[in-house]
Order: sequence, then structure tokens, then C-alpha cells
Amino acid sequence: MAKLSRKERAAQQSLQQETPVVVSTTAAKIAPRNNATVVKTTRGTAEMPFSKQNYIWLGLAFATIVLAYTLMRIENAEDGFLSLYISPILLTVGYLGVFYALFKR
Repeated sequence: MAKLSRKERAAQQSLQQETPVVVSTTAAKIAPRNNATVVKTTRGTAEMPFSKQNYIWLGLAFATIVLAYTLMRIENAEDGFLSLYISPILLTVGYLGVFYALFKR
């Protein structure tokens, strides 16, 4: 064995010692929103991305979109009132509802 200098011995000792790994997430430091659900996981606590109200809005918006496409398909006439006037309005409302549900805090 060759004789090691003081710096080399210190470097080897620091490599041999296990250093604790500190995992810090900003989600744990930030207080949850008023209507947010906090879930305990193996990594700590996490805030759910959407609340119950967001899921309700999302479901209503998707139901509106499905209704609009169904009305458009049922009345397949060229000059049908439902397929030309009502369905596009319902589609616009449905897609705006999806946008609102995804970005509402």
C-alpha cells in the first residue's frame, strides 16, 4: 500500500461514507388549496390535480359534446335545424366547458 496524503485520505473517506439523500418537493411545502384533496403516498403527501368540482364540470362538458354529435348524426338532412344551429352551439359550449374544467382552480 502506498502512503496517501491527508487530502487523498479525506477524499476516500468521504466517498466511503454514505451521505443522506434529502428529497424536497415543493408540493409538500405549499399549503393545499381550499377544495383540494391531499393524498398520502409512499413518497410523502401529494395534492390531487383536480377537485371533485372539476371532475363534475368535465363530465358535464363531455356529455354536452356527445349530445351535440348525436344530434348532428340523428338529423342527417341538409337543411336540418338541429344539425345546423343547435349542434354547433352545443359543441362550442361543451369544448368551452372542458377548457373551464381543466383550468379552474
